[in-house]
Amino acid sequence: MKADSQPPQFPPDSSALVKTHLSPEVFANLDRVRTDSGFTLRQAIRSGLENPDSSIGIYAGDASSYRCFADVLLPIIREYHGVDRHCAEEGTPGNSLPPLDQDLIASTRIRVARSIDGMPFPPHMTPRHRLAVEVDARRALAKLPRELAGTFFSFPDLPAGQYEALLEKKLAFPKGDRFQESAGINKDFPMGRGVFLSRDKGFRVWVNEEDHLRIMAQAPG
Repeated sequence: MKADSQPPQFPPDSSALVKTHLSPEVFANLDRVRTDSGFTLRQAIRSGLENPDSSIGIYAGDASSYRCFADVLLPIIREYHGVDRHCAEEGTPGNSLPPLDQDLIASTRIRVARSIDGMPFPPHMTPRHRLAVEVDARRALAKLPRELAGTFFSFPDLPAGQYEALLEKKLAFPKGDRFQESAGINKDFPMGRGVFLSRDKGFRVWVNEEDHLRIMAQAPG
């Protein structure tokens, strides 16, 4: 269904991928579309409109964004990652690492981002959503086996100076940059944000940063 209003204009000096792939025809077809949580294309592209130096310029508001806005999101994903297809389209096999020289590896870190099913993504979350994610994360992390057990630090509850100390050690995350600010990711900060640290700090989980969960494991060798 076509929208009555004119499409927004990206800055002339913008080289964002969304500007390249969001033609007037695609915008007109998607302008009145709403995702399962009510997210719109105009919300998705706000960061790209407000920041001429955005490299991508579009954010998904929930899982259904990839279906509702597929005409613009999938071409961007294909170009950015240099692939012919997206894993959301069909069962794309993952990549495997070549053999590695173990003597040259000082430490290894694995980091994954995960979203909670049925919950809007950070650009479209309300305070209620953010607190619900924090509560669910705390409950789940409290059930970890002994070798991973640790402490959850909710940012609003930290005593003066402790948040800054965690930031300095790169164990916590700061408020997002201006791109995330435009996208709505920084709303309500620091409410609903926190970090889980195992006793040896080798296992960490960031809650409600740019994703619902950032899960990290690091070990020597």
